[in-house]
Amino acid sequence: MTKIIVFTVRKGGEGKTTLSTNQAGLLSKQGKTLIIDLDQQGHVIKSFGYNPKDIKTKNIIDVIKDNITLEKALFTSSDHSNINIDILASKSELASFIHETGGVKRIANLIKKISVSNKYKYIVIDTAPAFDDLTWELMDLANLLAIPFACSNYSTEAVSDMIEPESLKNFKMNNAKLKFLIIPNKYKLISRKGIESVNSMYKLALDDIRNKANSKDIYFSNLISNSDQYNMAVNFEQIPLTLAKPTKVNRNLKAYEKPLDEQQELNKQIIKLLGGK
Repeated sequence: MTKIIVFTVRKGGEGKTTLSTNQAGLLSKQGKTLIIDLDQQGHVIKSFGYNPKDIKTKNIIDVIKDNITLEKALFTSSDHSNINIDILASKSELASFIHETGGVKRIANLIKKISVSNKYKYIVIDTAPAFDDLTWELMDLANLLAIPFACSNYSTEAVSDMIEPESLKNFKMNNAKLKFLIIPNKYKLISRKGIESVNSMYKLALDDIRNKANSKDIYFSNLISNSDQYNMAVNFEQIPLTLAKPTKVNRNLKAYEKPLDEQQELNKQIIKLLGGK
């Protein structure tokens, strides 16, 4: 049965696209994976080396409107050997389409149709920084809601709204088995007297959310660092870090290995939460 992971939070800049593309890369090593971009900015396709101009007629909206078949709309990572990922791109018109009558339902129905076909072991969805009707529909379909959290004051407000008891009750109304994974993201180490530690403000924000997360269905992942290696992988390899070749990304293997280790640890927890080993 296909497992659906939705990366979402209503605040921008939390790292949804970086996390979703890199986790899709690791999940693809476990089985065929589809990543769907539901952010009108369309950055997912760039992470795999495609020109954004290519999405003009190959995107989720044109599939829904029957301008192109799903099979022809998919971008594959065939330019890179041994990568088991398909990509369904977004485009700027997605924002207005969501507000059309029936637009949200048509998007949800397409995702449901793809999932029940069992063509993919995993579907990873990258969303826009919003909390709208589409988000609610995705919650009904998802097995896991992955919530990136950059541990700032603004981030705390956005995540707090999602995990308060009344919100959780509503989220699970049509999907009792939905699980939530908060991913503390973009941390930076500071050095004092030769000792490295996480910024105290970051810790305070994370502790605040931990104290508010009083549901057995809310989990916390390991910390994910704010590494330049993610951009370097996309710029030089035209592929997410978790699929890149380390010697081409950076000659400093230590710098590459740290974010990769963090992503792999996160991936293990995601697979476990989805019922895997």
